[in-house]
Amino acid sequence: MLLKDYGTDYYVCSYISNGIDEIRSDVNSFSVGTLSDYVKFQVRSIDSYKPSTLEAKVSIGYTVGNGVEISEMGFCYGETENLSVDGTHAKADRIGDGYFSATLSGLQPGKQYYIRPYLKDGANVAYAEVTPLNVYSTPEVITGKVKDITDNSARICGEVTDDCGKEITERGFVWSEGDVKPDMNSSIQPVSGAVGSYELTISDLKPNTIYSVRAYASNQEGTAYGDVVNFTTNVAMASVATEKVADITSSSAVVHAKVSNSGGEELTDFGILLGTSKEVNPENSKSERVTITEVHLEIGAIQPRHKHD
Repeated sequence: MLLKDYGTDYYVCSYISNGIDEIRSDVNSFSVGTLSDYVKFQVRSIDSYKPSTLEAKVSIGYTVGNGVEISEMGFCYGETENLSVDGTHAKADRIGDGYFSATLSGLQPGKQYYIRPYLKDGANVAYAEVTPLNVYSTPEVITGKVKDITDNSARICGEVTDDCGKEITERGFVWSEGDVKPDMNSSIQPVSGAVGSYELTISDLKPNTIYSVRAYASNQEGTAYGDVVNFTTNVAMASVATEKVADITSSSAVVHAKVSNSGGEELTDFGILLGTSKEVNPENSKSERVTITEVHLEIGAIQPRHKHD
């Protein structure tokens, strides 16, 4: 016996017939009840919320009794607790084994919303309880351009475009060598401020090296990152200066030289060029490349001693 009129009272009696007479039992009554009597909703969850699209993905589990034929399911939602399928609602866009989910649109971050799952069997509707829906989220942050790149520094840019309803507790940049995804365990530098653009010059970088950088921002919901931006520092120019010549005798002198930049590479050779003309270079016939016979190294300094025969 298939009964589909939810909320209807039925009356029933049993009977027998022997071909001569029909015998009936007393009349009993029962009620089919409402659709809600045959539906049980479980805990609902927010699968995701994207401030950029103002959409939230929500899902809920459910069970139904025998005889229920589901024709539609989804979620009613709005800024008040007075919710029904006659108002704003989203039909399920995914149905699984004992659960369904839907996409709610137009949800502004930081606002208080309410949600009410529903299930229909024909014109009959079963509702779950109305519950609050908070669509707070981690901030939206963008990694901008990398500017003013040198052999050991760069200026990096970022922007927090939305705090997503929660106060920004920290923002800044993270960076690492190589083509990687830097995080809070990488090199990090906070930059004061909240929503808006910001910049930072990072230094002590290696010449001719690939770096990866990301802007980040945090609120009470967590930390979000911008896209990874890669850049390569410039090739450094090695530089050396002759600081002074001391301890001069008729046959020797001590030349004090200082290397201020090795060009990012290990020094493989160093020395002095000696000549009797200001045009001191290996191509000048009056110049010679002097072999260093004694070297005293100090921090950032080379002090070769040359004995001239």
